[in-house]
Amino acid sequence: MHFLGYSHSHDEEYRYAEPGAAGRLWLRVGLLALVGLAVWLAWRTVFFVDETEYVYVTQFGEPLRLEVEPGLRVKWPYQSLWRFDRRLQMYEPPGREMLTEDKENLDFEWYVCWRIPSPEFVAARSQAAEGQSNAPESHATTENYVRRYLQTLGSVQAAESRLEERIQAALAAEIGRTRLAELASLEPDQLKLESILDRVTASIRDAAIEQFGIEVVDVRLKRFNYPQAVKPAVFAEIRSERERVAVQYRAEGESEKTRIESQATLERDRLLAQAQRDATRMRGEGEAKAMEIFNEAHGKNPAFYQLLKTLETYRSILDEQTTVVLSSESPLLKLLTQGLPEPGEMPGQPSSTAEAGEATSPTNVQATPADPAAKKKEAPRTPPPRASLDSTATEGAAP
Repeated sequence: MHFLGYSHSHDEEYRYAEPGAAGRLWLRVGLLALVGLAVWLAWRTVFFVDETEYVYVTQFGEPLRLEVEPGLRVKWPYQSLWRFDRRLQMYEPPGREMLTEDKENLDFEWYVCWRIPSPEFVAARSQAAEGQSNAPESHATTENYVRRYLQTLGSVQAAESRLEERIQAALAAEIGRTRLAELASLEPDQLKLESILDRVTASIRDAAIEQFGIEVVDVRLKRFNYPQAVKPAVFAEIRSERERVAVQYRAEGESEKTRIESQATLERDRLLAQAQRDATRMRGEGEAKAMEIFNEAHGKNPAFYQLLKTLETYRSILDEQTTVVLSSESPLLKLLTQGLPEPGEMPGQPSSTAEAGEATSPTNVQATPADPAAKKKEAPRTPPPRASLDSTATEGAAP
């Protein structure tokens, strides 16, 4: 009985204590719920605007306001946010084939730079259109452009798809009115590529800002080339064209070479003929002048003239390899043995030039001996190893 009573009293204490513990549990759950609700409300109410983006606040899909300046902002929890990157975007679509005016099929690769209009761009556009601009109007116009972008496109992918379609059509139209020589040429004055891209950019910029609320900054070409399927045929045609031009240049070069050589040969022959004429004339004049001088010298002093001619004969016939055999009566030898003649004396009748004619140059020079037998004896004589002058008289000599 005591055990049962103890158990009964313990259950009663537990029952009496149970309402207090349950209250504390529910209190904790309520506090957690309030904290979660506060966090959710703060997350749905407070938002941050980055300096690289625009933030548009909408309510049930209806645009309300645009946040441009960076910092913390608040909204109602049931309102939504749309964030748009305000930085410059670059889109590079894959290459497309286009025909030029002269029916050349080319593969063009281009890119476009675009962005959502900034307040500065909108202010400058408004000033150019109206002649005046202020901050509120600029901000309102920027909001209109961003709202237009939100309503017509809503995403970067949609904007790039629309731009690709329009730029592709405008670029193809411009290329179709342009010849290949105006796209690629060695003459800078013939190139029209820059003007073509400027016209495409201007036409796309006005349409994009008015219809989609985006600013097209620039459209430019990366490269253009022949399609891969026709490159071998194009290269073969280029090679054949270059070979034809090379053959033409070689033929022109050979023709010019022949002409220049002919002119040079004619000029050379003319100069040589003129030089020969001048040389002959000058040689004749020189010989005539020399004969005149010789005659004058001989007429003034025949003995001195004879002496000079004899000395000149010595110089011409005597060297280290010459052997001279002369008669003892020879005037040429007499000058060497007797010395210079006295003033007024005349050398013998045979002139030194005649004696010089009897001597021969560079090896053995032998005078004609008085005896024919001696002449026959002296004929095969070999010259001595050094120069010598023999004055042996051979009159009546016999072997």
